[in-house]
Amino acid sequence: MPLRYRQMEGKDVRGCVEIVAANPILKARYGPAISELESTWLRLLGSAAFTAVVFEEFGTGGHRLVGAGISAFVSDAFVREMKT
Repeated sequence: MPLRYRQMEGKDVRGCVEIVAANPILKARYGPAISELESTWLRLLGSAAFTAVVFEEFGTGGHRLVGAGISAFVSDAFVREMKT
């Protein structure tokens, strides 16, 4: 199964959120906030503080999304606000 990665695009976000929602550990980590994950990632795409890649399985039959890697840089003030 050959894999490749590339920058996440808007068209990938829904599939990536579905992958997160299908994973019991990640789904529990996000809790009810998972319903806002798609709109949040779409809003952050293109931001210098947000890096997102997708991993795809590919072959002669096309390609299939299998995962994503996300990183974001936030300020200390933002983290404090989210914790309270």
